[in-house]
Amino acid sequence: MKEDIQDVLKEEETMTIMLYLILAAVAACIIFYIGLNIWAVLETVWNFIPNPKSKKEKRKEEHIEKIQQRQRTEAEVKGESFEAQVRDLILFYLPGSKVKQNIIIRNGKFSKEIDLIALTPMGFIVVEAKNYNHCSIQGNVKEKDWECVYNKNKRFHLYNPIFQVVSGVWNIKKHFKSLNLEKAVVFSDNCKLTDEMLREDCVYTFSSFRNRLMTLSELDASKYAIYSDEYIEQISSKLDQIDTVSREEHIKNVNKIKNAK
Repeated sequence: MKEDIQDVLKEEETMTIMLYLILAAVAACIIFYIGLNIWAVLETVWNFIPNPKSKKEKRKEEHIEKIQQRQRTEAEVKGESFEAQVRDLILFYLPGSKVKQNIIIRNGKFSKEIDLIALTPMGFIVVEAKNYNHCSIQGNVKEKDWECVYNKNKRFHLYNPIFQVVSGVWNIKKHFKSLNLEKAVVFSDNCKLTDEMLREDCVYTFSSFRNRLMTLSELDASKYAIYSDEYIEQISSKLDQIDTVSREEHIKNVNKIKNAK
């Protein structure tokens, strides 16, 4: 009888141990499953957190950004400086002129910037100024894609400036249908143009454009002047009215066109 009781107790003890083992195994599985899910959640959260950058990486990025900003600024100053030279040339040789600079006209969903519009007594001229130095300009005058070549390792795409100045005239004439506008693409003297380009009536170097203005200045204004001061002032005021697009909006429009290509 005593032995039977001991056997029963041993059996109960064994069952209890097995139960604990099963419970421990189940608990371990639950903890493992929860751990996996917590790890997955933590990994997801970690992926959304930007990786901390070392001081060296930050300095490198800041340096690159400063260089890019300086390059943009230098390019803008360089272009604006050349436009100012062309503007001053017009005002010097053709007294009584007004020159509108960098006006931006709305063109549907986009916009068109025009470097210079010279309102002179002898005629109105839409000018595209190109300040490229120590390079050659290559391309077909009837094709839109040209190249500015410095050497075999340094060249970049250039949209045909003849097309640009034609576009400028077209955008102005949408607002002034009867206005007679001449075209001029003026390049720096320090770049080489092809003979085909130089044969175009609207293509000038800085020196040849100056010669053209000198010729006009030698004409008798009383005989050859087309426009009065009052009419020049009137057109100038109307151009101000269509110069409605901000620089920031125009840059966004330009980027949209580039990204669409």
